[in-house]
Amino acid sequence: PEIDGRAVMVRVRAERDRFVQGVRDGFADLPEGTCVQARAAFTSDTTLALDDGRSVRANAIVVATGAAPMIPPPFRDLGPALLTNDTVFEIEELPSRLAVIGGGPIGLELAQAFARLGVEVALFDQGDTLAGVRCDRVHKALREVVEGDMSLHLGTNPRPTREGDGVRIDWDGTSGHFDRVLVATGRPPNIEGLHLDRTGLTLDGNGMPEVNEATLQCGDAPIFMAGDGNGE
Repeated sequence: PEIDGRAVMVRVRAERDRFVQGVRDGFADLPEGTCVQARAAFTSDTTLALDDGRSVRANAIVVATGAAPMIPPPFRDLGPALLTNDTVFEIEELPSRLAVIGGGPIGLELAQAFARLGVEVALFDQGDTLAGVRCDRVHKALREVVEGDMSLHLGTNPRPTREGDGVRIDWDGTSGHFDRVLVATGRPPNIEGLHLDRTGLTLDGNGMPEVNEATLQCGDAPIFMAGDGNGE
């Protein structure tokens, strides 16, 4: 088939906006007073200060703030050539050549999507396995499918350099030029500004409390972390 890249991206954005609007409509349908729109920060394990001057006290608090793309330092200065799974949907045309950094579920999913839309894709990962697959037989089958769609470079340390409007990637004594680089190297939890240090919880070096995988409770506090926000 002939691929109209511009039309593809227009439709993708329309679908994304439709999904988001559904969530917003759900909030709008809640009974009056149920939904409080403000930025919250902990002042104790049961109280929150809101940025509109109000405060909230609760018997239990669920933190469901999601996660955000993590950009390793070598890739932070690539300007408009840099894409993440948040920004990739804003491009208006499909790139001719795309480098995807990270072979986890998100990187693999987007790499395969672009490859099957006719984009020349190269996928890089420092590890030796794709998408966290633990079974050797499954990984062998997955790798064969992926290599049928794109060039695959596992166990490599790709190094980017801005070059004109694109990016040069160097790895293992080889280099390639790409129009865009999609970085999918993880999505750490969105906890900035929550002041979890005021809850009395013990935090690790990343500012995260220990979360019980079975109950999602943080320590013995009446605080629960759900969704991507719990780091699991």
